[in-house]
Amino acid sequence: MMRKLIIAGVLTLIVLAGGIPLYVQRYFKEEVVAGPSVTNVFKLSKYFDGIEGTIADTDVFELKGAEEGGKTLIIAGTHANEPSAALLAYFFIENLEVEKGT
Repeated sequence: MMRKLIIAGVLTLIVLAGGIPLYVQRYFKEEVVAGPSVTNVFKLSKYFDGIEGTIADTDVFELKGAEEGGKTLIIAGTHANEPSAALLAYFFIENLEVEKGT
């Protein structure tokens, strides 16, 4: 009986040791510095209120140029195993200078 309790305790510690870092990472807030062309920042729930208040309610950055022009949509971070896409989106938000369009 004592052996089962020890095994259960060790397994619980292993699960906690692996699960706590994942929990912390899930709620980690990445600081994004808005670049010169960012004109508006709002939540994704503006378009779908079903995600309001959840972890899926992410920031949307709108970049506008001084003149009217074409529009481009960049979506990144949809797959957790593709960090380069999210990094590129951060690069655009922080450095892109839009002259025309949105």
